[in-house]
Amino acid sequence: MAEFAAGAAAAAGFNLAGYNRSNYFQNLHLKQSRRFHRQQLITSQADLFRADVQQAIGASVAVQERLAVVSALLLGISAHAYGLNLPSSTFDFLDAVYYLSVSVSFVYFVVALCSATGAAMLARRC
Repeated sequence: MAEFAAGAAAAAGFNLAGYNRSNYFQNLHLKQSRRFHRQQLITSQADLFRADVQQAIGASVAVQERLAVVSALLLGISAHAYGLNLPSSTFDFLDAVYYLSVSVSFVYFVVALCSATGAAMLARRC
């Protein structure tokens, strides 16, 4: 009878060890699948963030290109205004102020055109 009890105890021990082993591997599989799912969520969030950034940069490029076009047009207008002759009855002071303001606006639009072009190139490079 003692041998039977020892055999039964040994069989129960092997059965219990097999149960624990199968549970261990099942838990390991679940833990790995959860980790993989978490990593997939993180990468999908990163893809969404990247798409948002690309959309914002695309909008920025469009704005910078429009600014370059407007600056070029205003630069042409200021260059044309510099070539205009004021009436001969204009005071020398007003003549100097007019040419000073036109030349400053010309320089301002040159700087604006260079800045807008540079910003558009940098935004495209991102």
